[in-house]
Amino acid sequence: MKKFLEQQSVKKQIEELTCLVGFDGFIDSIYRVVKCRKTASAVSYMTKMEEFSDRIIQSHDKSTNLELVLQETRLGGNGPILANALITLGTQVSIIGALGTPDIDPHFLPLQERAKNCISIAPSGKTDALEFTNGKILLGKHQSLLTLDEKAFISKKFIELLASSTLFASVNWTMLYGMTEAWKILEAEVLPTIPQKPSWMFVDLADPAKRTDDDIKEALETLGKLQNQIKVVLGLNVAEAERVAKVLHCPARAQAICHTLGLEQVVVHAIESAEASDGSSTKIVKGPVVTPKITTGGGDNFNAGYLLGCGLNLRLEECLLLATYTSGYYVAKGKSPTMAELIGFLP
Repeated sequence: MKKFLEQQSVKKQIEELTCLVGFDGFIDSIYRVVKCRKTASAVSYMTKMEEFSDRIIQSHDKSTNLELVLQETRLGGNGPILANALITLGTQVSIIGALGTPDIDPHFLPLQERAKNCISIAPSGKTDALEFTNGKILLGKHQSLLTLDEKAFISKKFIELLASSTLFASVNWTMLYGMTEAWKILEAEVLPTIPQKPSWMFVDLADPAKRTDDDIKEALETLGKLQNQIKVVLGLNVAEAERVAKVLHCPARAQAICHTLGLEQVVVHAIESAEASDGSSTKIVKGPVVTPKITTGGGDNFNAGYLLGCGLNLRLEECLLLATYTSGYYVAKGKSPTMAELIGFLP
């Protein structure tokens, strides 16, 4: 893989990839939860999610006081983090999302400077992320995104950018309540009129736990219809795969979900490994073992690596390798890797 990525022809191919990413946008405040504080400077933190949940359980019928320590505030949302990772890997990216109005929020200005196009359709949401080594708790404020409908997504500019893109990522379906209708318009009215369609469409539902089974089923059926127009990849973490499988009445494995939906590929990623299937075959790859510096955004960096692999027409296991090591680098270093950094990190 290293020798392949180091080829000048591959580098040029990556630089020529054009990606359109939409449609969310958040400002993330990353916190650690205090376990014990002896003095103003002597403090230890909860490292495992079960420490946090145990504290909550122990406070039933009582009360508890939890101290949060802000680590940093940064751009967030599945779309902006994915876009930033793809840009850092060397591709050309256009992003449409909730990045601030009337002006783009200062947290997104570095992304605006690096992106080919950066278009805001709403004020950004806010997320407080509680970080642990074995997961995270995301406390979101979504009010600014709740009123966005399909008209906000399927704009004239969107269609123009879609027609000039080789890759398209539609992420955070869960928080964008007009997205299913937008996908229907995309399938029935937009893609049939575009002479040069993107090669791939990557979809991240983004934790649909709060959405109803009927909503999820309708969205998944729409993706199945989109597969007739464009190659669709559905990316899921383990919890998302379990929820999707429950709705579909099938095993929570990539191959079963892919076969049931009739999509091009389905990817399911856990903390230590990931699997991908095209419906007929399945590949599993173990990721690097790292000490987490940050976990919020790890899944989006995984998606960036996988989408890059799709753009390069790599095999399933090669896409998984790019995905797991892009994510692993981000989680370990706290930033998305450049291609040179990713090559150096790969086994």
